[in-house]
Amino acid sequence: MVSPSKLSLEVRHRFDQALWKSVPPPATPASTLLVTWTLEPEPVDGGMPPSVQTPFASALCALGTVFYAGDAEAETAATQIAEVQVRSGLRRRLLMLFRAQSESEVLPAFESGIHDWSLNAQWLMVADPAAPQQLDALTRTLYQDRQLPDPWPDGVLMIVQAGVDGDAAICHCRNRQIDQRFCSLLGDSANAAGAGFQLLD
Repeated sequence: MVSPSKLSLEVRHRFDQALWKSVPPPATPASTLLVTWTLEPEPVDGGMPPSVQTPFASALCALGTVFYAGDAEAETAATQIAEVQVRSGLRRRLLMLFRAQSESEVLPAFESGIHDWSLNAQWLMVADPAAPQQLDALTRTLYQDRQLPDPWPDGVLMIVQAGVDGDAAICHCRNRQIDQRFCSLLGDSANAAGAGFQLLD
């Protein structure tokens, strides 16, 4: 457990989207928030520190089912549900798409070598468990085109992208109600981990 003086999670709704390399939002979602953290001592490497990954992943799973593209290491933790073909320049490649329903199943998303969080190459999709699980088109939109879907897909609650240098999580929410629910869940998971939590605006 991390003491509150060592780790604090912060949520902002007003932030410089260009500075944090947020993709431009479409007409929907209705709300975008930025999750950052203060950790003492400061981590040496970029990316999301393990002490942040756990409460963040816990809040995502409490919101819905999490989907992400990963590498072979994720197979020991999460369930691979599909292979999605995407273009990379003139080449095509297959992405392995995983489904996660617990925080331990989400954690490989932050450590993927192929989809490096610190290089802004990772996306997380949070969907209603009852929603159709055909996420191929959404996966191509995110990983190939690097843009948010428009219109917003049915059943998708939130899309998370890595902020600049992996030092934040940009959470695009379907609507303000999902935003508020996620903030509440993140506060609960931060408190459970012994971390501080602040809504800064």
